[in-house]
Amino acid sequence: MNIPVLIWRERTPELESIASVWAGRAAVIMQRIVPANPCISIIIVKSDASAEVIIRGPETKPRSEILLPGYTWIGIRLQPGVQLKNFPA
Repeated sequence: MNIPVLIWRERTPELESIASVWAGRAAVIMQRIVPANPCISIIIVKSDASAEVIIRGPETKPRSEILLPGYTWIGIRLQPGVQLKNFPA
């Protein structure tokens, strides 16, 4: 039986405005459920060929996400209530 593997590391940041910093990488194609979150997250998705920055949140409903092998996700989750200046809601 093949068991999907997701390498996930999360650490507590040193800045008060950041809730967590995390990184993830999937060994196989897999789906994960992302719970609703009152925080804004800045996520960098990178592969050998490209990189993309995604800004998410706050989110009021859970969602599913497909993780592909060969990509690394690096995220910075801000504390609830912290806003990014000069970014529209």
